[in-house]
This record gives sequence, structure tokens and C-alpha cells, in this order.
Amino acid sequence: MYSQLFEFKVPDFLKVLLGTDTITLYSYPLCIIAGSIIAVIFLKKKEKESDHYFFNINLLLLIIASAFIGGKLFLFFERPFYFINTPKHVVDLISGGYVFYGSFIVCIISIIWYLKIHNKSILKSLDIIVLSTLILHAFGRVGCFLAGCCYGKLSDFGVVFPKSYPNKVHPTQLYEVTLLAIIFLFLNYIYKRKKYDGEVFILYVLCYAIGRIIIECFRGDERGHLINNYFSHSQIIGVILIILTSIFYFKLKTKPLI
Repeated sequence: MYSQLFEFKVPDFLKVLLGTDTITLYSYPLCIIAGSIIAVIFLKKKEKESDHYFFNINLLLLIIASAFIGGKLFLFFERPFYFINTPKHVVDLISGGYVFYGSFIVCIISIIWYLKIHNKSILKSLDIIVLSTLILHAFGRVGCFLAGCCYGKLSDFGVVFPKSYPNKVHPTQLYEVTLLAIIFLFLNYIYKRKKYDGEVFILYVLCYAIGRIIIECFRGDERGHLINNYFSHSQIIGVILIILTSIFYFKLKTKPLI
């Protein structure tokens, strides 16, 4: 697709310093940077509206580190025996992609820990954070589409990616962008009318898990499966999250926990 957007020639006086003749701008990291900026701006706006301030540079750095570690760790868990049997390929984890659920789970644990030690309302903060997460996630999936990863199964009405050439496949990245946009609009509506803190966070987990389970049925890139080559890791995680958050939702609805 368009994994490389621009390529600039390096001025002569910088060639020795940078060790290269050109600088290439890739679409995926640019999408992540753009999404991060917009997400932070939106988050700060929500902080001001709710008069609940909790976000700072320390929390941002913690989120970045947690997202990296969690995404890479779960990338290993997708094919543990492959990396154990071929340890020289462990370095591929650094240059490879991310598993969203890995980043999400580790980030949530880290955020809860951070908010707790700083005596900030956990559920009120999470309601704002997940809305911002939807923005960043959507930009990330646009980056996946441009990079040609995370594509779907064969389809007569699909898109041809470098790794699927010459076959057309489902643009599952765009399916997910659409899902995330719908969830964002729905939860933003709920946020303004929520009856208790934590309602938006719980609904986010439920809505995304259900939508992701469906989209996974159309995914075609090889990432391994857990049950008889049918259920993917993300589908299993989604089912677990639906069960746990459903229980938490009804408990929270009757009596706020945090």
C-alpha cells in the first residue's frame, strides 16, 4: 500500500552525522503520532469539562512504556513455541507489530496503579481515557491499512495488499476504524449522560470486545489460533473480557466500587 509516504535527501553536512543519504517517513508511525496528539488534546478538553485533572507527562510516559511492553509481550504469546524453538528470531519482536489487547491490558493495570497511588478517581479517569484511546486506536488502524498489515481473508470486493498480492482481501483495518468511530460516538453520547463513574469504561470494553470478535472472523493474516485453528487469541481474550466486564457492570450499577 503506502507504507512509505515520503523520502527526503539528507543535506551533505548531515550525511556523516546521520549515517544515511535519505530519511524515509513511514505512514504507520505518522498515524500514531497524529492520533496521539489529537487524543491528548481531546483528553485535556474532557479534563477541563469535568474539572477532574489527572493526566501529566509522567502518566503519559507510563502509558507509552506499558503499551510497548504489553504489545510486544502478547506478540510473543501469539507464537511462543516459534520464538522458543528459534530464539534468534526473538529480535523480530522489536521490529514487528503490536497486539492491541496486550497493550490495552498492561496499560490499564499500570494506569490503575498510578491513579491509586496518586489518590485520583480511577473510574472517572478511565471514562475519559477510553474515549481518547478510541481516537488513537482508529488512527493506528488507518496506519495498519496504509502499511498493509492486519488484512483480511480473500474477498471478491476487497483490496490488494503487498502480502496478499495478487489476491483481493477484506480491508479489516477499515472495518475496525468504522467500529471504533461508532463506539466513540456512542460512548461520547453516554459520557454526557452517564449515571455513575465507570459506565463508559465498561461499555467500551464490552462494545469493542464484541465488535473485535466479529471482525476477527474476517482476518486473514497468519497469527496463530488457540482452539482447533478456529478461535484466535483476540477472540478468546474478547470472550473473557465480556464475561468479566459483564459481572463488573452489574456490580458497579448497583454499588460503585471505586
